[in-house]
This record gives sequence, C-alpha cells and structure tokens, in this order.
Amino acid sequence: SRTLYRIKALRDFYDVKKDDLGGYIESENNLSHEGDCWVYDEAKVYYEARVLNDACILGNAHIFNNAIAYDFARVYDNVRIHGNAEISGYAEVYDNVEVYNNAHICGNSEVSGNAEVKGNSKINGSALVCCDTRIFDYAKIFGNAVICDNAMVYGNAMVYERAEIFGNAKVYGNFTEIFGKAKIHGDTRIYDNAKVYGKAEVYCNAMVYGDAKIYGNAIVSDEVHICGDAEISSDIRICGNIKISSGIYTDRLS
Repeated sequence: SRTLYRIKALRDFYDVKKDDLGGYIESENNLSHEGDCWVYDEAKVYYEARVLNDACILGNAHIFNNAIAYDFARVYDNVRIHGNAEISGYAEVYDNVEVYNNAHICGNSEVSGNAEVKGNSKINGSALVCCDTRIFDYAKIFGNAVICDNAMVYGNAMVYERAEIFGNAKVYGNFTEIFGKAKIHGDTRIYDNAKVYGKAEVYCNAMVYGDAKIYGNAIVSDEVHICGDAEISSDIRICGNIKISSGIYTDRLS
C-alpha cells in the first residue's frame, strides 16, 4: 500500500483555479511544475510514474511504476498505465484500457474500451484501437488504421493507412503488413510475411500466410488458404475450401 497525497493547484490554468483540489500523487516528482499538466478527480500517479508538459490524468485513472504521460496526452476513466509505458502527443486513452510493459501510444491516436496494449507495441498517427482488442509484442498501428472488436495484432505486424481489423481476426508474424483500405475480419488469420492492401478484404475463416499478397479489390473468404508466394489481385473473389500456394490470380475462383 502506498501513501498518496491530494494535490492543490498553485495557480490558474485551463479549467483549474488556484486552490482547486486535484487527484493524488505519491511525491512531487510524479507531477511536473512546468507546463500545465494536472491530475484531476480521483486519478492517481505513484511509484516513479510522471506526468509532464500539458498532459492530464482524470477520472479514476492510475499511472504507476515508471510510466510517463506527456505532451498533451489525456488519460481518463478507469485506465491503468504502468510498467515503462508512455502516452504522448495528443493521444487519448480512456474507458478500461490497460497499457504496460514498453508500449507507446502517441500522435492523435485514440485507445478505448477494454483494449490491452503491451510489449513493445506502438500506436501512432490517428489510429483508433477499441473494444476488446489486444496489441502486443512489436506490433505497430498507425495512420488512420482501426482495430476493434476482439481483434489481435502482435509479433512484428504493421497495420496502417486506412486498414481495418475487426471481428476475431488475428494479424501477426515477422513482416506481416495490412494497409491501404484493406479489411480483415471474421476469424481470419494473417501471418508470416503476408501482405494485404489496396481495397482487398479477407474474412470468415480464411488464412493468408507465407509470402502471399492480396491486393486490388480482391475478396478472400470461407476456408480459403492463400500461402507461399501466391498473389491475389484485381477484382477476383475466392471462396470455398481451397488452398493456393503459388501463381498470380486475377480471375474468379470459387
């Protein structure tokens, strides 16, 4: 158990007036005296955690261990930030999110719901991560990417531009990339070095792995496996229960 102290404002800034009471900190080192950072409501900052610059911690949020919130970051509701995690830029983290290990949320990104962000993962740009998603290992989410529902992105996978991952989809592997306006959903698995981009869509129980590429307006669904060095492009739609491990396909297969 830690002894925490309720803070009192020494001057006016933002919506805070001199002598207003704020949240709780363990020591003066938890809250910088430079900038307009503040801990509101019942929020708590303790151990070696720091709030710097113009960052604000609100609601019942907890920041602890060696975690840092800085720039114009906003952390509120029941969020838990700990380990060596960092929240920066104009990022907003709220609801019941947990961020820990060496994870970094920055840019104009928004993380909400019951999302868990951990490992050495990074969420940047204007990315949106919500619901019950899990982002971990060295995964990178940026641009205007959207990750929601029960989706998982991990390994060294990258999701960016306007790509969307949702449902129970899993994206992982060494150099897996989902970008453009691609949509991955259902119980799909994309892994190894696979690439899905353009306006391609992969869903149901389809699996894409190896060095396979799916792009253009291609649609892959059902129990299809695309692997090896196969390329699926153009306006092709592939469904059913087949496996394609080589070649370039632009005509309908079903």
